[in-house]
Amino acid sequence: MKDIATLKAEQEKYTTLWPDYCRICGGSGAVVCEDSVDYGSTTTTMQTLDNCPACVDEGKCPRCGKNLQEDGDLKCEWCGWNELSDPAPMVEEPLDDYALDIMRWALAMNLKIRIL
Repeated sequence: MKDIATLKAEQEKYTTLWPDYCRICGGSGAVVCEDSVDYGSTTTTMQTLDNCPACVDEGKCPRCGKNLQEDGDLKCEWCGWNELSDPAPMVEEPLDDYALDIMRWALAMNLKIRIL
């Protein structure tokens, strides 16, 4: 596993190369959605990947922000992005007490949130 300094350097390099990458999906073009599903007498959570509503659903490239070409597969003619391209390196910072309290509250209220 890479250390935080290495990840931050990679993230800075990616941001320099692609300053207009989508901050919602991190340049991946997809977001994780959680749905509650009835499972017998209980409920479980199922995660699925959906197109990012901020870029792909708007016809924009997640990496460079230009228009996507769609001919069966999503791809960007300008920067070469496709659905298999690597997203921006993300540095997982430890959550502070305020963020943890929000997550606990959201769980208690059965809300679906994603902390970026």
